[in-house]
Amino acid sequence: MFWLAGYVFDSSVSAAEHDQRPSILQMNIEWLTVSKISVIEQLASPIKALVPVLQETHCTTADKLAIPIFSLAGSVLSRKHGLATFVHERLESSQIDQPPEQSETEWLCVDIAGYKIINICKLLPSRLTPITVLTFRHPRLYAGDSNAYIG
Repeated sequence: MFWLAGYVFDSSVSAAEHDQRPSILQMNIEWLTVSKISVIEQLASPIKALVPVLQETHCTTADKLAIPIFSLAGSVLSRKHGLATFVHERLESSQIDQPPEQSETEWLCVDIAGYKIINICKLLPSRLTPITVLTFRHPRLYAGDSNAYIG
């Protein structure tokens, strides 16, 4: 299962400013494979996604986290879950923060052109609470897999 996400067009912002806003492709990838990397490339191109945000990569080494024309901005390596945030090669990025090891929630925050992109995966059966993930200043976007059940 995957979700596509982007940003809302704000008519008060110039076209040049919109070109610098990161557009997002968010997916629960459930094992990153060569064929899924091809799908990511095919999905990213028409929507001009600059930031693929992946959950459940199931990668234990960063060398398997590679998508053509994208750089790995940050990752949480895990055989059971795992996260990866990629950034188009023309953009600069830096990983800001991630939780301590053994945290019940996987997340990482990457800064891309002044925007904070927080990639998050709530692990079952943990609870997602306001203190689970740090709050970052605007502009920010939280994207991920909450494993939420509505009952």
